[in-house]
Amino acid sequence: MSSHLSILVVDDFRFNRVLLCGTLTQLGHSVVEAVDAETAYKYLAEVYFDIMFLDWELPGVRGDSVLNHIRHHHPALRVVAITADTSAKMKRHCLEAGVDGFLGKAFDAASVKSMIESVRIPLKRAGDDKSHGTAAPHPAMPSTTASIRMGMDARVGKPHHKVPPAGTQGSASVPLPPPFINETSATNPQAPGAHLTAIIQAALANYTSCFPGGVAEALRHCVEQFDNEWKCLVSAIRHGQRIEAIIAAHNLGSLAAILDVSAVRRAARKCENALRSGASLSDPLLQEPLAALSIVLKEIQRDLARDKSTM
Repeated sequence: MSSHLSILVVDDFRFNRVLLCGTLTQLGHSVVEAVDAETAYKYLAEVYFDIMFLDWELPGVRGDSVLNHIRHHHPALRVVAITADTSAKMKRHCLEAGVDGFLGKAFDAASVKSMIESVRIPLKRAGDDKSHGTAAPHPAMPSTTASIRMGMDARVGKPHHKVPPAGTQGSASVPLPPPFINETSATNPQAPGAHLTAIIQAALANYTSCFPGGVAEALRHCVEQFDNEWKCLVSAIRHGQRIEAIIAAHNLGSLAAILDVSAVRRAARKCENALRSGASLSDPLLQEPLAALSIVLKEIQRDLARDKSTM
């Protein structure tokens, strides 16, 4: 059996796709990416894929629904769930839903390679099974990229959430912590920024080959992604856009999971859960993790920007 596989990566968060697609390419596989289920379905109808890495919490649709569609229309396709929630409960839920593998977003090349090896055993090559797509061992990258389809800046990686224009009156009556970039207010001296920055740089060292500009570009993406998602989270909450706020909190947690920053990951997860439960802006259930995120993100952004400037 050839070691080369055709793989579809479905994830709305660009930073995740850059890292996973880069890792898969380095492992010698052909990779196509999509940011939503509809785009993935379109590609599956046109091209044969051996494996699909599926973000279990795509905006507007749960992984269960996507998996049901896959099992009905493309039963031979192997599906690996990818999620920032690596709890035993989530893993059990995904496996019970019928995925072939489960991969936490704090992955590296070794864990991705191991996952592929574990799910590829029953695979049939293109031409042996016509249950999904057209036989094409080396699928070409679709001309319409997922980034463009979702209105995302493919170079910078700006999130696709709608951010209300400045000056728009929102529904929030309780002030929120401001976006952390260019922030001049004092930060909590106890916030372990230097320690978190060291963790981030160590994590990015595993992925620098995914970025043409190496470490400097990886750090730039990291700073921009943290900043963009935080701005979206604050703006969405201020304007009563709960769904957009949930997406931004989820993306912050996802990025933190990849970078192994547990403080951000925990706070983002608490924000996401509070928003999903319908907590009001004045509810401590939401205010406390927001404040924690503001403190830690300001420290991280400041230190990452400083380190980037010295490279």
